[in-house]
Formats: sequence, C-alpha cells, structure tokens
Amino acid sequence: LTKKTGARKKQYYSLAVNRVDLRSWFDAISFFSETNPLGVIGSFLLDKKELEGYEPSVWFKHHYMLYAMDSEIVENILEAINEKRYLVITTISKKKQNNKIEVFPIKLYVSTQNGREYLLCHETGGSGIIFVRLDNIREISVKAKCDHFQEYENEYESSKAYLWGVITGKAKDIAHIEMTVQVADNEDFIVNRLEREKRNGHVYKLNDHQYKYVVDTYDAMELMPWIRTFIGRIDKLESSNAYLKKKFDEDMEKMYSMYLGGDDSAI
Repeated sequence: LTKKTGARKKQYYSLAVNRVDLRSWFDAISFFSETNPLGVIGSFLLDKKELEGYEPSVWFKHHYMLYAMDSEIVENILEAINEKRYLVITTISKKKQNNKIEVFPIKLYVSTQNGREYLLCHETGGSGIIFVRLDNIREISVKAKCDHFQEYENEYESSKAYLWGVITGKAKDIAHIEMTVQVADNEDFIVNRLEREKRNGHVYKLNDHQYKYVVDTYDAMELMPWIRTFIGRIDKLESSNAYLKKKFDEDMEKMYSMYLGGDDSAI
C-alpha cells in the first residue's frame, strides 16, 4: 500500500494471510515427521495449536528413529548445497580416529534398504567424488562459497551412471555386467522388478521368455546381493570382473551341494 503524505510517499507493508489449512495436511505432516531426514520440521508443525487433539491415521508397526540425531547435520548440508558453499566435516573412523576434510556437497543419498544417509561430495585436494555416512560425521561447519561448483557438479553427472551403491572410482575401475533371466508366461512382475530396481543400466527383451540386464559400474561386487535374488531364473551371468563370476559360480556349487546332501559347513 502506498500513501502520499505531503511531498513524500510512504510504503506500508503487512504480512500475507496464511491460507494453509494445516488440518487438511495433518496425515501428510505426521508421515513426513517420522520418515523424512528433516522430519523435525513436521514435528514443529504438529505442535501448532490448530492441530491439538488430532489423531494420525498413519501408524508404524516397527518404527526406528533413524534421522533424529542427524537433523542438524542435514540442515547444514542442505544449506551448503543450496548456497554452493564448502563444508568442513569431522568424521570418525572405524579405529575411532577423527578425520577433518573440506568438501563441496553435491547430493544426499538415502538407502532404500537400510535407511542410512550418505553425503555425496567432492573432497577438495583429495580423491574427488566420495560418499560420507552421515552418522559418522561428528562436526560440520558451512564455509565460503565455491567458485568451481559447476566443475564438481559436472564431475558427478559424468560418473553417476556408474554408481550402484556408495562405491566410487575411476574409469579404469568400471566393470561390465550382463545378466540374462528367464521369465515364464504371466510373470511380468519379474520384468517390472528389473526395471524398477536396476538403478542404472538397461533391460533388453531377447524373446518372450528371456530378458537381459546390462550395466557398467564402479564396483561389480555391490550388485551381488541383488543378483542373488534372481537365483533360479538366471540363465547366464557374464562380467569383465572375473571375481564376480567366480564368486557366483562358487556360491551356486555350494548351494547344489547342500541340496544334494553334501557338506554344507562352508556355507
């Protein structure tokens, strides 16, 4: 609102009316507060007066407080990502030793298998793109703006196609994997699993009953637990990583021995 008083104009400002009906968002806020890495925001909203007395329709049978301890760390990381700033983080190693490094944060990863949170970042003066587990971070501080953020983000874009889990590497580390699986009639759910869970790579239809999954990745052994879930359907497994193929064949031999009544003590 502008008013003219005498020879001068005065500007008057007021807060906009909050038209968000929190009551209609109650279930969404309840779910967010328990599952999101920054769920503490949802907890603050649930404490508002207009939500007093409401009971959530979402309940957890088995619930683990995964993110509560790391909320402040996540907030600092998101601030640095948004403002393109460096971070100085102090992590603790398996030998209980502190290690301080400067990094440029690029992305947060959350495991769909175990809920662990990881920071994908570029270690300045170090080995380039790395992953850091958030529950290993003891101290964190936001530092100066990064002038090379585009270079680091491009580095990530060129390498993310080869990331399966939290192992990074160089071009020489990339392994090629091909897995051919058998699919019976009316088993579209197997093909859907391949497409949904593959993360990277491509799925090709060979014929009505065979599909091939092809991927290039930094650490072939990270795929082993997932590959094992298709045992009984795998027609062929090939890889430029000789150890992956050897390990898979050895596991199959041990399984056959166990089912045929042989010695299963090595399993």
